[in-house]
This record gives sequence, C-alpha cells and structure tokens, in this order.
Amino acid sequence: MAFFRVALAAGLVALWFLLYELALGHREEPGSWLRGTLPEYLGEAVLLTALGALWFASLGHGGWVLVFLLLGLLMEWPLRFRGGKRNVKPGRRLLWMAAGVGRIVLAGGILGWILS
Repeated sequence: MAFFRVALAAGLVALWFLLYELALGHREEPGSWLRGTLPEYLGEAVLLTALGALWFASLGHGGWVLVFLLLGLLMEWPLRFRGGKRNVKPGRRLLWMAAGVGRIVLAGGILGWILS
C-alpha cells in the first residue's frame, strides 16, 4: 500500500474528525471551538488509519462496517470515563454515544474508500 494513500486517508479522517467536532462536539467552555488540540485529532486519525490499513491490506474488505462499529462502541461505551461527557443529561447520553459511534463508522468508510 502506497504511503501517499495512507497519508491521504489519515488526512481525510482527521478532517472528518475536525468537522464532526465543529458541528456536534460537546464543548466544556462556551468560547472554545474544539475539545482537543489539532495534534490530538491527527494522532487519533493516524491510529485509526493504521488499523484500517491493516484490515484492508491483510484481512480483507468484507465486514469492515462491523469492525468499525465494534471499535466505535468500544471507544464510546464508557461515557463516564470520557472527558466532556460527564455533564450530559442521562436522556441524551445514548444520542451522544450513537453520534460518536457513527463518527468512527464513517471514518472507516472513508478508509475503505481510500485504502481498498
């Protein structure tokens, strides 16, 4: 797999994560645009891209939705441990969790489109 394709995929996933945060991110401070720094979002995108590259290059193309759905659930399930989501009303926790899982599944779709 060419380095350019992996770098392009990581860049697009990082862009998706930033757009998600700008649109739906749960901000602690009213004046802040992002919860994290740009290197944090890029690091998360690079790690997810590395997993996607391993999946699409060695294990196959089928079942990617399930892989990224499980990964999204694994990342979003422990809401009580994630910063910035402790103050969410109990009725909205499921909505925020579903949005977070969807964020990872869509990122997997971007990776599948670029890397396969």
